[in-house]
Amino acid sequence: MLMARGRRGSAIAAGLAAEVPVDGARWLIIGITALNTATFEQKPTRTIRLGEAKIKAILDRLDEADNAAINSSGGGHYAYRAKSAALVRMQQPGGGSPAMFHCPTRYINNSSLGCLHGGYVHPRTRCSVQLFTTHGTWKDLDGVVDACTHVDANVHELCIRFDDEIDPGQFCPTAVRHRILLIEESTSLARLAIHDLQALNAEIEHVTDGRKGVETALKNNYDLVLLDVELSDMDGLEAVREMRKEGYTGTLVAFTARSGPEEQKLAVEAGFDMHVDKPYKRQDMSRLLEGLMEEPIYSNYQADPQMTDLLKTFVEELPGEVRAMRLAGIHRDAERLAYCARSMKASAGSYGFDILADAAAKITEALAQGRSAADVEILVAELVKLTGQVRA
Repeated sequence: MLMARGRRGSAIAAGLAAEVPVDGARWLIIGITALNTATFEQKPTRTIRLGEAKIKAILDRLDEADNAAINSSGGGHYAYRAKSAALVRMQQPGGGSPAMFHCPTRYINNSSLGCLHGGYVHPRTRCSVQLFTTHGTWKDLDGVVDACTHVDANVHELCIRFDDEIDPGQFCPTAVRHRILLIEESTSLARLAIHDLQALNAEIEHVTDGRKGVETALKNNYDLVLLDVELSDMDGLEAVREMRKEGYTGTLVAFTARSGPEEQKLAVEAGFDMHVDKPYKRQDMSRLLEGLMEEPIYSNYQADPQMTDLLKTFVEELPGEVRAMRLAGIHRDAERLAYCARSMKASAGSYGFDILADAAAKITEALAQGRSAADVEILVAELVKLTGQVRA
């Protein structure tokens, strides 16, 4: 959002903007765009004078040309069509003042961004890119133009290489690596399943027996547990019942060759959410992961390198906090549940996970207001769902 010069003071007073010093100049941060107040009248320039349909056709053609590298499932780059495009601020060698450009995006990975620009840009030109995160905030990424390739008429594709590696899942939901626990006794079938799931950008942990599988699932944070129903040391249905009894609320999938109506009914009653038949097809695994495409939740301090280890530890300890809260709810222990919710609110908020803190606050408010157990249970389920989306 851009405002007229005369409204600068009122914008700052209203909390819609803030003035900060950068490199000896004053910058006004408004909405998602940072503009130097010395040249405040400058707006992001659209150098590609084409309609959205024609721009999309160009991006599609480029994707088809290097389909082996551009995909949405983990190999090479990730297809990335940002709704707001990217705002790229750069100053070409020998040019005048730095300028801000509106650049439609095509791909992203942990080290670079591909986008379109209406003109030639010299390689090694320094730039700063502003991108929306998956939760609507903006983030500045410094980098350099690594390559500029002519596409059509005045349209060029830029490859911008970031100074520091990023997590592309912050900006592109399909780049999120899903965490899966595979509990499968057959090493041959597990080997194939791991191969197919890794090709879908999943991070896999594999255990071969039920007892260890239960312990591992309760100790760590997974997006999904794929469980062999016919384990020799512990029946899969028994394993799921124990996990649910201990407060496990994540997604549990039965991996089974016994998929008749009666078997499916027993699996659901035991606590499974869904099932995948053996033998399975690759499309089965793809559909399984598509159901997990929730936007990841990152801390407000994710960009601070000094917070990296602290955030990782916080995320690793989340399953224990969630399990304690879930068990308090199961046993209708309102006092214990209120304590757990207050603790979650304090820790999540302090570590920059405001969404979790807000969800925990709703639970404490509901308990203080004496709302029904059913209402509180819904709020707990919402919080549990959010914790599964948290990334360090």
